Amino acid sequence: MFEELLLDKIAEQAAGPVQFLPRRCLRARFHKNQCLLCLEECRTGALTLQGATICFAPEKCTGCLRCAAVCPNDAFSPEEKLLPLLQAINRGGNIVVGCSGNRGDLPRYTVPCLGIFSEPLLAAMNCLAENDILLDGSGCVGCVNGHCVDTVHSQLENFSQRQGRGAAVRIKLMSERDHPAVGRENNARRLFLKELRRSLSVFGAQSTGGNHGGAGEANRIANRSPVAVSAALQYAVAHAPAARENLLEYYFFTLTADSRCDLCPLCSGMCPTGAISRSSIEAGKSLLFTSAACSGCGLCRDFCPRQALSLSRGFSGDPNAARRIR
Repeated sequence: MFEELLLDKIAEQAAGPVQFLPRRCLRARFHKNQCLLCLEECRTGALTLQGATICFAPEKCTGCLRCAAVCPNDAFSPEEKLLPLLQAINRGGNIVVGCSGNRGDLPRYTVPCLGIFSEPLLAAMNCLAENDILLDGSGCVGCVNGHCVDTVHSQLENFSQRQGRGAAVRIKLMSERDHPAVGRENNARRLFLKELRRSLSVFGAQSTGGNHGGAGEANRIANRSPVAVSAALQYAVAHAPAARENLLEYYFFTLTADSRCDLCPLCSGMCPTGAISRSSIEAGKSLLFTSAACSGCGLCRDFCPRQALSLSRGFSGDPNAARRIR
């Protein structure tokens, strides 16, 4: 029985919890970009800066997924898709979310690690929830990625402050203090599986010739679809209209263009998500911006040769409508 479960786990984790797609990195799209968000989150040395390039060493990765949580362009793509979780929350009922190494006795939605949750994603989940959502971190003490519990706790506190007085925070974080037996029983198995995951991800990277992405990555870049967090926020705005204004204020962006803009195609060509487009109408060409697709990466602003663009947090109106800004 144990051998069968182990083989299932090996098959599940063989590809590793995260794939690095170098061509989606903002630094690869624009050589002057200074984004270091993933590097600041990585505690194991799996990510390093070599010259101006972010490099990934899978043998050092413990799968905490903090890089995937903070990257504004999904350069670190987790295998786990979170839309089913949002849909389950929207259907109602009590939801328990736990990591793959902590198999408790409660029915749960499993993610590779709680580190996958960013503040905007937690905000989207909270807005959709009619009942409590329990994030089960009871087995995280002693785990190599145990620091993610503190990160999630800080994000929840920050989100709670932004909610305003009287607003409900449905997401509850359960630590080992709340359920100590679960944590002690799972620590040894979790550490074993984390080490096994690292070994298998290294083998997979070597077998496929490294982390260069290939045709699948090229197709994804060409598609210019919104990143995962933007898609989650779009879903929350559409299905939780009562929370719309709060989400728009803190987690969407506004782009403006001043008189220096000459409607060249550079910003629209640089935008990785298709948030910026140009159109021709009877009155002439115009520059359009769709907030729902914007990740706030700032590439358009930084790449503009005339420095005519400004990007700010917060949006009012319909985020799915293309707004003329020039």
